[in-house]
Amino acid sequence: MNDKFDELAKGLAQSITRRGALKKFGVGLAITALSLLGVANAAFAGDAPRIRQPPVDTFVEIGSSALFFVLTEPTAEALTYQWLKEGSAIGGATNSTYRTPALTANDSGASYAVAVENSSGAVVSGPGRLVVASAVPLARQLVRGPTGNLYGFVAAERIEWEAARTLTESAVFYGQPAHLATIASAAEDTFLDNLRGPFVPDIGFSPFRVNQFWVGGFQLPNQLRPGDGWMWVNNEGPIPGTNGGNGYAGWAPGEPNDYPSTGIENDEENYLVIGRFPFRGWNDSDVVSIGFPDFYIRGYVIEIEVVPPDTTILSATGCAGETISAGTTTLSKSITLRFAGTDESGIAGFEYSLDDGTFLPCSSSVTFSHLALGEHVCRARAIDNAGNPDPTPAQLSWTVVTPAQSLELLLGRVDGLVAAQALRPGLGNSLKVKLDAANRQLNRGDSMTPANILHAFLNEVGALTQARILNLSEAEPLLNSATEMVGHLNSPGCD
Repeated sequence: MNDKFDELAKGLAQSITRRGALKKFGVGLAITALSLLGVANAAFAGDAPRIRQPPVDTFVEIGSSALFFVLTEPTAEALTYQWLKEGSAIGGATNSTYRTPALTANDSGASYAVAVENSSGAVVSGPGRLVVASAVPLARQLVRGPTGNLYGFVAAERIEWEAARTLTESAVFYGQPAHLATIASAAEDTFLDNLRGPFVPDIGFSPFRVNQFWVGGFQLPNQLRPGDGWMWVNNEGPIPGTNGGNGYAGWAPGEPNDYPSTGIENDEENYLVIGRFPFRGWNDSDVVSIGFPDFYIRGYVIEIEVVPPDTTILSATGCAGETISAGTTTLSKSITLRFAGTDESGIAGFEYSLDDGTFLPCSSSVTFSHLALGEHVCRARAIDNAGNPDPTPAQLSWTVVTPAQSLELLLGRVDGLVAAQALRPGLGNSLKVKLDAANRQLNRGDSMTPANILHAFLNEVGALTQARILNLSEAEPLLNSATEMVGHLNSPGCD
C-alpha cells in the first residue's frame, strides 16, 4: 500500500497497546491493530482501478473552498488521478483529493469528477455537484449522503455531547433544522466512515490518531445493562444494543460496555461515538478524554434532513398550438413542455430527460424538435436552492403518429362506439365515409381537401353530441383528434 498507511497502523498499534487502552479495548483489538502492519505491505492483484466512494455533492459558503475526494479499492499498481470540472481537466489537480479555490455564487452548480488510472486500465467517477450557499452552519462544508440528507464533520476539541447537541439543534440550513447524525443503515455507516479519512486532516487533526466524533445516539438513564435503552435523537427510535433489537446497529465487538465498569451499567458511558477504532465500529463514551491525547473527542457529526422539491408539468403543446395530454397521440414532431416547482428554500432551476436519457439542465420550459415517430417520455425535476433534486420527477408520455395512423385511430374509435352500441351503425358508417375520403386525399398528397372533409366530420360529431346521441366523453376523443389534424393540415410549416 503506502508509507502513510504503514505509519497509521503503527500509530494505532502503539496507542491501543498502552496499558489503559488495553483495559478499554482488550487484547484482541490490539492484535487487530498490529496485524494492520502486515496488511499494509500486502500486494493486491494488478487490477484496473475501482472506485469505492465517488465525489459527492458538496455545500460550502461563499468565499470558502470545497474539498472533493475519491476513495478507491487497493491495487498493487500505483494510481494516478486527474480531476475534472464540467468534464475538463483541472491543471495541477492530480491527487486523490482536490480543494477548489475560493468560491463565488457563480461557481454554484458546477460538477466535479475524477479520472483514475494505472497501467491496467482507467475509470472516471460519477460527478459531485457543488452548491455555494450564503451560509453553511457549523461545519466547514456539508456533503450529500446515501439517504439524500446532508452531513458535516464539525471540529470542536473535547466538546461534551450535550453541548454538541445544543449547538447542532440551533442550526438551520435553507429552512431545515440540523441534528446530531443518526445512522440507520450499513450504507450510511460506511459513508460516514469513508468521510472521516479525508475530512479529519482537513479540519486540522492528525490522521494518525484516533479521532472520535459524537453522533446522535444516547442511553436513557437507569438501565440494567450497558446494551439497554439506547436511542437516537430526532425521535428516530431505539438503537439495538448487545441484547438484540430491531433496526441497524454498528457496535464494535464488546461494545457498548459502560467502561470502566466493563459490562455493568453504572451510567458511565451514555453517548455514542464513532472513530475510536481502526475499523468501522461504534463505541459508547461519556468522557471527553480517557487520559490519553490520542483518544480525545475531536468534534461531532451533524445531519440535515432534506425535504426535496416537487415538480409539476404545467403544459405540453405541439407546433400547431394543440394541447398534448399524457398518453395521447399527436401529429406534431415538435413539442414544448413547461414546468413549475415548489420548495421551502426556493427553486434554482430544472433538469429534463427525454426517453430515459441523461438529465440535462434547462429553464422552466424545454422544446423538442424533429422527434421520431413512436412513443416518447419526458421527465422533469426541479432543483431547489439547496441543490436538492426532486427524487420523483414529473413525467409525460405521448406518441407521435403519421396522419394516416391518426385517421386509422379515428376509424377504430368510431368502430368502438358502434360495437358498444353508443352509435347506430348507420351513423357510424356516415362518419367512417368522411374519414375514408380524407385518407384517400392524403394519399394523393392533398392537404386542403382532407382538412375540409375533417371539418365536415367535426360538424357531424358536434351535431350528434348536441342531439345527445353521443355523450361528451364519447365525442371528445373524436373531436380532439380531428381538430389536431385540421390544425396541422392548415399549418404547412408545422412538422
